Amino acid sequence: IDAPNNNTTPDKSTAEYGVFYKVQIGAYRYPKNFKYPQLKEFGPAETLLLKDGITRFTMGNFETLAEAQQLQKKVIAKGIKDAWITATVNGERKLLQELNKPKAIN
Repeated sequence: IDAPNNNTTPDKSTAEYGVFYKVQIGAYRYPKNFKYPQLKEFGPAETLLLKDGITRFTMGNFETLAEAQQLQKKVIAKGIKDAWITATVNGERKLLQELNKPKAIN
C-alpha cells in the first residue's frame, strides 16, 4: 500500500481556490488502524487531522459533484459502505449541506 499523503492542516497559501469535491473513506481517532488495500487502484488517500483529534481519509479532488459521486459508488462497491462526499471551498473543508444553506442577509 502507498503511504497516505500526510496533509495535517489546510494551507491556504497553496490551496486551490474554488469548490472541489472529495470522497471521505474513513475517519479515525487512531489512523494507523485504518487499512484500505481494496482501494489502491484509486490512488493514495489524503489525510487531514482536524481539531477534534480525528483523522479524515479522503480520495479524489474533483471540480464537479458528479465526478465525486462516480468515485463514491466505486468505493462503496469495494466495501467502504459509509463513504461520503465532502467539499473544500477556497481551501476550507465544508459539508455538502453547508454549500446549500442560504446566506444570512444583514
